[in-house]
Amino acid sequence: MVNEVPSRIRIRLYVTPSDQGGRTAPVFDGYHGAFWWGELDHSGLRCTYIARLDLEGTACAAPGEVAYAALQPGSPEYWRQVAVGSRLDMCEGARTVGIADVLEIL
Repeated sequence: MVNEVPSRIRIRLYVTPSDQGGRTAPVFDGYHGAFWWGELDHSGLRCTYIARLDLEGTACAAPGEVAYAALQPGSPEYWRQVAVGSRLDMCEGARTVGIADVLEIL
């Protein structure tokens, strides 16, 4: 079964603090992040996909905090395999700076 192309994905995001290899600064509303859900390329590197992060009810989420947000995928056609219950890593280079649980596909 082929999933619909998502226009928005609602998530619960944990911003990973620096002592866990994550960020030292908050993530702000409108942040464009790279997200990964397990796909590797032919050389074994992570395939990440860009999405805009729209935080709900707050302007920023500090390291160690949990926030709810909606993702707006930059290239939604590549996000078809993401489903409710999927876990996404928010990446900056090789670092995982956030962990997102998919709550709803919109």
